[in-house]
Amino acid sequence: MLSDYTFMRKEYPRTWRVWYRMCKRCDLPQKGYVDVAVYEDWDYYTVGSAGFMNFIDDLGPMEDLEYEIIRDNAFGDYAPGNCKWRKTEKRMMGRRWNKTQSAKLLRKAKANGICRHTLYSRLQRGWNEHDAVTLAPSSKPYRNRKT
Repeated sequence: MLSDYTFMRKEYPRTWRVWYRMCKRCDLPQKGYVDVAVYEDWDYYTVGSAGFMNFIDDLGPMEDLEYEIIRDNAFGDYAPGNCKWRKTEKRMMGRRWNKTQSAKLLRKAKANGICRHTLYSRLQRGWNEHDAVTLAPSSKPYRNRKT
């Protein structure tokens, strides 16, 4: 019979991976993660496999690839009051780059179904910004288009 930890690890593999990497990252400090600790009840190196069970109890499992764990206070520790699951795209909206003109164009293009590669190639070829983000891509291969 499987232990609760093994069962939960197999049931929620992505959540387990996020938890384990969080513990490892804080145990072996790297540049940018100095003085960041994991809540004692979650820490693998303090309470062992029970830490994962406590992590699941506090934050809940998240198997959706669009979500990642974030800290509300970037300088705070990984703890129940400071951590939550958030969509990656929504998290990126708060970054400085997303307030630039390029980011605004990219968001408009994405809303119109235009991928970033198409947008950037259009701008490189001299399209004006309005047309580059609003005109839908042709469904025909490039060689078969008539100009």
